[in-house]
Amino acid sequence: MKPYTISPGFTETEWMDRIQQRPTKILSSNSKLSADGIWNLTMPALEASVVIGGKLTKMTTCPTAGTCKAICYASQGGYIFSSSMIKHTQNLQYMLDDPFSFLDQLNKEIRSKVKHIKRFRAIRFNDSGDFFGPIYWNVAKQVMLDNPTVTFYCYTKRVAFFKSIANELPSNFHVVFSMGGTEDHLIDTENDRHAKVFHTRQALRDAGYSDGMRTDRLAASGKYKKIALVVHGNHKAMPKFRKMVAKINKVAPKSLSAVA
Repeated sequence: MKPYTISPGFTETEWMDRIQQRPTKILSSNSKLSADGIWNLTMPALEASVVIGGKLTKMTTCPTAGTCKAICYASQGGYIFSSSMIKHTQNLQYMLDDPFSFLDQLNKEIRSKVKHIKRFRAIRFNDSGDFFGPIYWNVAKQVMLDNPTVTFYCYTKRVAFFKSIANELPSNFHVVFSMGGTEDHLIDTENDRHAKVFHTRQALRDAGYSDGMRTDRLAASGKYKKIALVVHGNHKAMPKFRKMVAKINKVAPKSLSAVA
């Protein structure tokens, strides 16, 4: 049976061939991030079908995802277009196959942007996906150490992992815990940098959160502890979403909600 993580219209053989083609560019951006001079490294969300030992294998890319799975923004819309799925999976496959070459290319891309883009501000890890294992984290950490004047940041649900290595994190790296995972209970919402999603801007203001809807500079700066996004009112899964986020926050469904 063909894994659902293969883009529609591809056979397993065709998919294996495409994702093993190394991307000409690892970094990308979107309208929100580019407006702030931010570039990102994107991996597949939740799961991916990659080639390991010559066989197509499904691997988890968000190991501590929880209730967020049902409403993940990165598993719908443009993220599931064939071009996006191929691009994101190529990044992952490249990193798994040859982490040293991946690291070298990523360093070159970052240094080029620092040199040529006047409004360059930061690099975001995981516009989708998460730090799923030691290989990826070691590559990311080395990139940060190789570029000490560049700001890096991420949203992550790997709470236990990052708390266990808090004293080892590069000084130019800012972590934001994203609620909606299996480790929410480990987040100290008064002291840890974290993110939630609310139904309205008024709700997030009432709760004392900073609005991160139009800009990612709040996360990149490392200064804001409570960051919030607002779910779009026409979200197709809104009824289910309200129940899920209410469960996360333990508040009435019509009140505020969480997950980024």
